[in-house]
Amino acid sequence: MDVSHILENLNKAQRNAVTSEKQHLLVLAGAGSGKTRVLVHKIAWEVEALGTNSSAIMAVTFTNKAANEMRSRIESLLQGPILDSWVGTFHGLSHKLLKRFHKEAGLSSGFTIIDSDDQLRIVKRISKELNLDEATWPSRQSQWQINAWKDEGLRSKNVDDNGDFYTETVNKVYKEYEEVCKRDNLVDFGELLLKSYETLISSTTVKTFFRSRFKSILIDEFQDTNTIQYKWLQEIASEKTNVTAVGDDDQSIYGWRGAKVEHVNSFTEDFKDAEVVRLEQNYRSTNIILNAANALIDNNKDRLGKNLWTEKLEGEQIVLYQAYNEQDEARFVADVLKDWMEKGGTYEETAVLYRSNAQSRAIEEALLRSSIPYRIYGGVRFYERLEIKNAVEKSIKSGGNIDCAVLNAGKYLPLGGLELNSEEFYGHMMVNYMGVIHSLDSIIPKFIGLQRGHIVIMGSTAGYGGLPRSAAYGPTKAALSNLAEALHIDLTPLGIKVQIISPGFVETEATAINDFKMPQIIPASKAANNIIKGLKSNKFEICFPTGFVIIMKFLRILPKRIYFKVVRWITNR
Repeated sequence: MDVSHILENLNKAQRNAVTSEKQHLLVLAGAGSGKTRVLVHKIAWEVEALGTNSSAIMAVTFTNKAANEMRSRIESLLQGPILDSWVGTFHGLSHKLLKRFHKEAGLSSGFTIIDSDDQLRIVKRISKELNLDEATWPSRQSQWQINAWKDEGLRSKNVDDNGDFYTETVNKVYKEYEEVCKRDNLVDFGELLLKSYETLISSTTVKTFFRSRFKSILIDEFQDTNTIQYKWLQEIASEKTNVTAVGDDDQSIYGWRGAKVEHVNSFTEDFKDAEVVRLEQNYRSTNIILNAANALIDNNKDRLGKNLWTEKLEGEQIVLYQAYNEQDEARFVADVLKDWMEKGGTYEETAVLYRSNAQSRAIEEALLRSSIPYRIYGGVRFYERLEIKNAVEKSIKSGGNIDCAVLNAGKYLPLGGLELNSEEFYGHMMVNYMGVIHSLDSIIPKFIGLQRGHIVIMGSTAGYGGLPRSAAYGPTKAALSNLAEALHIDLTPLGIKVQIISPGFVETEATAINDFKMPQIIPASKAANNIIKGLKSNKFEICFPTGFVIIMKFLRILPKRIYFKVVRWITNR
């Protein structure tokens, strides 16, 4: 078989990483050096050149978007689907493990995954039951500490307070929280990893399954792994498993959420005789930028070391402006933008980056004074935020009526026909559908009395037709779609506006657990912008992304035999 196409367009270092014959490989990939390309091509190399079955390869990423992109690029390179493959996030793969071996994990088949908000509500209730003052013992802080302990692989019984009153008190909350989750069959996101790790070390059956199945494991963004993720990896890998870790010790920025760059340094010790390949050619930046970056990061004496270079031109000089205050800084930014325009540039080619939303105020004021148009990405303008806050406060103080009700009660657990669980199906219907009904019961009479109002129901494109693992969730959204249509017919003549939001796949903690391909998945910020724009319109249905919506609506009119084939194809089922 000709496999030369796999090595085409790879530089020497990339090719060495892809074709390495060492059992273990550490790829130190600098920014813009093509690390994803190396991962994709290495997987393709193992499949086509080495004859490894794609189902025997596990690829771990940190985001759902990255996992989908990797899968798509692998299939493009192999010119065909990778069947029964384990390509996903740590949390997604852990969920897959627990669903398959729920008995070994001590869980029922219909365990419920709770998000951060659900977790916080439970912690608040426990804190109240323990008579902990919220001002002194903030529930959100306790939640953070519990998750931090889980990231370290610690149960409440393993936490050593060393006589520290804070640790002792929060650990009481942790202990009660564990009891609640065990009793109600609940699993939070930290628990996905911790429980799957505990199952691996306690069950010979589970450990044997993974160690015998996977011949090769590849991990992306290795510098961002925390303690439990690294332990999870070590437990899954057998003595015969090939392990490839791709990361950059110079780009470790998630220490605040438990990531330990030390794992990069210890990889060659924990995985004996590992080869180290450095990707140092940068395809993104100019030499000026790289030289500055190299000079700065060289002060870190604990790094393994690499020196980024590029074939690009030197580029423009870096300008450092030391401002007197934030207003002076903002004025400088506006002046630079005006100078850019005078030299023939366009605003569309510029971006202003800042560390926190609070910093936008001074910059926005400077841009407004200079009549420079701008758009805030991933948020709203400072003064729009202020106006909304003031309006809400004024409404509360005056005892005003509700103008708009957004009904967004939601429960989602991927369940298919092979995992029929009447309790979970009932739970989805009670939350997703009856939750809306109960809310409408209070809202509609008020709106009828006022002869005005705005009702927004959160639906989903999952309500258009059956999708993989959506047997519990999808029907509730189909019911809401029918409900919204009926309400629109009845209430619009009374001056009450009715809309339904039907998003496709959105990148959230909930969708991160899906083990199937999610076409055209979009970031939450983009979804929010689409919703805000839709709410201002007179459209009955706010649906996005456009391409996926068109496909799903078109599929509804096709014969079912074609519908089933197409859905299986686009979701890789």
